[in-house]
Amino acid sequence: MIRFILHIYYGIKDVFSHKLRATLSILGVVFGIAAVISMVSISEGAKRDVVRQIEMLGVDNMSIIPKRIDDEADGTLPLIYKDYEVINKLGFVQKASPVKTKSSDISFQDKVIKADLFGVNEDYNNILGLTLDEGRFLTPADTPKVNNICVIGADVKSALFGLGGAAGKLIKVENDWYKVVGVLKERQRVKKTSATSFKNIDSAVIIPLSAMYKTNFMLFEKPLSEITLTISPDYDKDIAIKRLTALMLKNHPKKGFDVTIPSELIAQSYETQRVFNIVLGIIAAISLLVGGIGIMNIMLASVTERTREIGIRRAIGAKKSDIMRQFVFESLLLTSLGGIIGIVSGIAAASYINYKAGWPIHISPAGVFLALLMSSGTGMIFGIYPAMKAAMLHPIEALRYE
Repeated sequence: MIRFILHIYYGIKDVFSHKLRATLSILGVVFGIAAVISMVSISEGAKRDVVRQIEMLGVDNMSIIPKRIDDEADGTLPLIYKDYEVINKLGFVQKASPVKTKSSDISFQDKVIKADLFGVNEDYNNILGLTLDEGRFLTPADTPKVNNICVIGADVKSALFGLGGAAGKLIKVENDWYKVVGVLKERQRVKKTSATSFKNIDSAVIIPLSAMYKTNFMLFEKPLSEITLTISPDYDKDIAIKRLTALMLKNHPKKGFDVTIPSELIAQSYETQRVFNIVLGIIAAISLLVGGIGIMNIMLASVTERTREIGIRRAIGAKKSDIMRQFVFESLLLTSLGGIIGIVSGIAAASYINYKAGWPIHISPAGVFLALLMSSGTGMIFGIYPAMKAAMLHPIEALRYE
């Protein structure tokens, strides 16, 4: 126990007696650990935000989205209202809603904003699991009529009405007046536009599809942005996809559509995260390799400088194992110190990016522990050779060294 305490004492004493040299030797470890911690925190935060947004869509939901077909000769669109009606009659489909979206000017008194206009039916609420803060959602009685009513998202309500109530008020959507019958609760999504953003319900104005087209007749050929649906929980998802695909191929031989499932998007997100973590691991390994080589060079220089000290210690009874443990401990202390500084710097960098750019972050305790373990392991590995060289010095030759 006393020897171990002495190793700690001599290790700390040597590190702090050469502050500049110690600082320069651990820079590689500091930068490597800081880069990994900050990037992993940002990546994990982004992944969790994407997964949360996908889950908001309903993990077991499906969406049929049209593709753009440039060589379409007759001008017909790949997804139309007739497709929704055929799909809605399938036995395994629980609920389905046609969706038509566009960007529109929304105004109330002297306030004018841009919002996403959604034309849907009454099932859209249950498919996406929307919850209301005020009023009600569309009902089966609303959708067959060309009824100028709307449900607005939390951001739209805040922009037009502030803290006041919105239900029962009239707003202008482009050139038509709509009565607000409901306000949706905020979905707490990130207010930043990105490639991973999905439906921003907070900035949406939801109206009946018949109101979008200003008619409840002759909707068959009207284009849709997507068809969203839920299937029976006891029905096999893969079979459902095959049947939907076969049905859509029958009506659209060119396959101008995609069938997307949020659960598959989550799996893709995890796969992307795994690849990103592998890349980060390689970068971290290279950084720690460079830092470890720097530590080994400093320790070798330290062995040369302290050759006489090593000879004196051996002459008064210190064993080879004592010398070796002391130098390994010094190397371990340097890299552990570098790891701690790197962790703090990485967390600070990630927090600053979160503050400035608004990107979500997630600091993983397991990741922090692993980073510290990696930095300490670097010290152990790259400190062994200098420690062995110090331990193998002959006491008499070491005492003669000038």
